[in-house]
Amino acid sequence: MNKGILSNLAVIFFLFVSLSGFSDPSTDSGSISGTVTQAETQTPLVGTNVLLIGTMLGAATDSQGRFYIPGVPQGIYEIKASAIGFKSIQKTVRVEKGQNHTVDFTLQETAVLMDGVSVTASRYQQSLDEIPVSVSLIPAMEIHERNILSVDEALKYVPGVNSMSGGQITIRGSSGFNWGVGSRVLVMVNGQPFMTGDNWSVNWYGIPTANINQVEVMKGSGSALYGSSAMGGVINIITQEPEEGNRFEISTLTGFYSKPGFSEWHWTDKRQHFEGTSVQWSTRLGKISTQLASSYRVTTGYRENDDNQIFNLMTMLGCNYNSNLRLDLMAGHARNQGGFYIYWKDLANPYANGSDPYGFRSRSKSNMTYVYPSVSYIINHRMLLTLKGRYAQSNTEETLKSKISLPSQVDPILDNSFRMSSVNSLGGEALFNYQISSVGTLVAGSEYQSDHVNSIQYGDRRISRASYYAQVSHDVLNTFKITLGGRYDGENIRSQGTSGEFSGTLGLNCDLSAKTHLRASMGQGFRAPAIAERFVSTFTGGLRVRENPGLLPERSLSAEAGIRQGIASSMTLDLSVFYSLYDNLIEPQLSTDPEDDAVVVRFENVNKALITGLDASLRTDWWTNQISSRVGYTFLNTLDRSPGPDYNKPLKYRSRHTLYVSTDFKLHPLSMGIDFRYLSQTERVDEYHKAFIKDIDARVPTYVASLRFGISPWRRYRLQLVIDNLFRYNYLIAPANMGPPLNATLQLKINS
Repeated sequence: MNKGILSNLAVIFFLFVSLSGFSDPSTDSGSISGTVTQAETQTPLVGTNVLLIGTMLGAATDSQGRFYIPGVPQGIYEIKASAIGFKSIQKTVRVEKGQNHTVDFTLQETAVLMDGVSVTASRYQQSLDEIPVSVSLIPAMEIHERNILSVDEALKYVPGVNSMSGGQITIRGSSGFNWGVGSRVLVMVNGQPFMTGDNWSVNWYGIPTANINQVEVMKGSGSALYGSSAMGGVINIITQEPEEGNRFEISTLTGFYSKPGFSEWHWTDKRQHFEGTSVQWSTRLGKISTQLASSYRVTTGYRENDDNQIFNLMTMLGCNYNSNLRLDLMAGHARNQGGFYIYWKDLANPYANGSDPYGFRSRSKSNMTYVYPSVSYIINHRMLLTLKGRYAQSNTEETLKSKISLPSQVDPILDNSFRMSSVNSLGGEALFNYQISSVGTLVAGSEYQSDHVNSIQYGDRRISRASYYAQVSHDVLNTFKITLGGRYDGENIRSQGTSGEFSGTLGLNCDLSAKTHLRASMGQGFRAPAIAERFVSTFTGGLRVRENPGLLPERSLSAEAGIRQGIASSMTLDLSVFYSLYDNLIEPQLSTDPEDDAVVVRFENVNKALITGLDASLRTDWWTNQISSRVGYTFLNTLDRSPGPDYNKPLKYRSRHTLYVSTDFKLHPLSMGIDFRYLSQTERVDEYHKAFIKDIDARVPTYVASLRFGISPWRRYRLQLVIDNLFRYNYLIAPANMGPPLNATLQLKINS
C-alpha cells in the first residue's frame, strides 16, 4: 500500500512537470498586473492577497507592492485585494487575448483583521466573512511584539484557546490535561502536519518564529477535511513569501526570572535566566525563491531540572517553473535537550521537581528532521492540482542521572535510556480544487501516512492511514453560501487489522450586509488513539503504565452559530455559541494488576461529555491604529455524561471563564502594550493523580498582566522590552505546575 501510493504520486508529479513544458498560456490568454498602496501614506503594501474571483488565479504583492497574474483567459472578471488591517476592494477588469491589463488598488486601514484571509477552513483562500466556522488569525506583528520564541506561547491570547505546560493546546475545552499524549488539536505548517508519530503531540521546538506570516486557528471539529486529531480544531502556521531581492533579519534577546514570592520556595541561589537568537534570510531572483529561518535558545528554567537548549532550522525553496507550475520544498532540522520537569514535589516546594526518583534527575534529548516537497499545477483558470509529499524522522531519549557522584561502575547503568522512541513517518497527499462556476467550489483529495515506531516503551509498531475527502461550497442568491463535505479515514495496524471512520460537515454563511456576516456549521469528528495510548509500557512517577491495544476511537458531534459584525470603521465584534458532544474519550485510569498487586495505569475509553459555551471577541482601533484594543472572553459549561458517580459533574482540568485583554499605543518611534489574562479556577482534578502527586488539588484562578515597551529609533532597528507576570502572581499552568514568576525580556531586532 505504501509503495503503491508513493509510486502513483511520483508518476503524477513527473507527468505534470513534463506537460507543463507544452503549456504556454500567453498564446490564448492575457495577464493582469498592478500595485497595491496604503491610502494614508501612499506606501506599497507587501503581502496583499490579490484574487481573481471565480477562478483559482491570484498573487501576493512583493516588496514594492506589485503583483502579476498570468494565464487569465479572456473575459470579464472581478478582482479583489485584501490585507490584514485594511478594507478590501473589489474591481471589474476585462481581459483580452495576448494583452496585459493594469489594475491598481489603494487600501484604507480599518478594524484589525476585519478583512483577513484564511486558507485553513476550506483548503483554499477565503475571506473570514465567507467562512462558516470560527477562525482567529494571529499576525506576525503580535508574535514579535511579545518577544515570543515558541508559537504555542502566542496562542494564549486567542479566545477559546488555552496553552498549558508542555505545549499542550486545547480549543473550547476539547481536552483537559493529557500529559502531552494524544492531542485533539491538529497543528500544521503550511498545510503539512507537524505532529509526532508515536504520542501524537506537537513538535513546537521545531518551528522558528522569525518567518511566520500568520497563525490560523480554526475552532470546532475539522475532521471532515483533516481527519483524526482535528476533532478539537486545527492550527495552521503560514510562513512568509520571500520578497524580490535580499532580506535579512536578526534578533537577539536576553531575560531573567525573579525569585519566587516566598523565601521557602527558593530551590536555588542562582539567578535563573534565558537567552536566544533568531535569524531569517530570504531572496527571490526571477523564478527562484529561497528562505532560511533558524533560532537558538537556552534557558536555566525557573523550576528544578527545567533547563533546556533548543536549535531549529527551516529552509524553503520555491520555483515558479512557468505560469502553470510551481515547485516547493520545505525542509528542516531541530534539536531539544535538557531537563524533564513534570510536576512539583509538593505545595511547600512548588518549584522543586517531584517526578524523579529520590537522588536522581531525568534528562531528555529530542531531534527531528523533515522534508516536505509539494507541486502546484494550474490545469486551467478553474482547476488546480496540488501534490504533497512528507517524510519526517524523530528521536526522543530519556535518561536518569544521579545528583551526586557515584562510582564509575554504577554511572553507566544510570545513564542508560529508560525511555526511548524512534519514529519514521512517510506520506503524501493529492488535493484538487475546482471552481465549478463563479458561485461554486469543489475541493477533493486523498491522503496517506505511515508511521513506524521503534521504542523501549511502545515496542515495534507500524500504523498506516489512508483517507479520501471532498467538500463543495455554493453561493445562493449572492447572500447565502452552503458548504457540504465528508471524509473517510481508514487505519491499518500491523497484527490488529483495519478499521475506518466517516466524518461529515455542513455549513451555512449569510452576508446580511457589508458589515454583518452570519455563520453556522455542524460537523462530526473523531480521533484515533495514538500509539502511545495503545501500547505504552513504562514507569512514571512511581506508577506502572500498561498497554491497552483495544482502545476505540474518540468521536464527537459539534455545532456552532456566530456573527461577525463591523461597528463603524474602527470596531469588529465576533460572537459564537457552540455545542459539542463527545463519546469514548480516552483518559488514564487506575487499576490493580492481578499478577503482582501493583498499582497500574491504563488508557481507557471512559468518558462521554457535553460542552456548551460561547466565544466573544471585540477589536477596536482609533486614530489610524495608534490606539488599539482587543478583548476576548470564553464561557464553558462542561458536563461529564459518563454513567456513574461523576454524572453531570464538570469535566476535569477546564476553566469555566477565560478573559483576555490587550491594549496597544503607538506613536512612532515608540510603542507600548498591556496584556491581561484571567482564567477561572479549574473545577475538578483527576482522582487517580492524587495517588502519586502531592497537593494536586491545590488550585487558584489565574491573573497575569504583562507590559511591553518598544522603540524603533531607526528604520532597521527595534528594541523591545517585555515584563511578564508584572504583579508576581502565583498561578498554575497545568496540574501541580507553577507558572513563571515575574520575568523580563529585552530584544534587539535588526533587519536589512
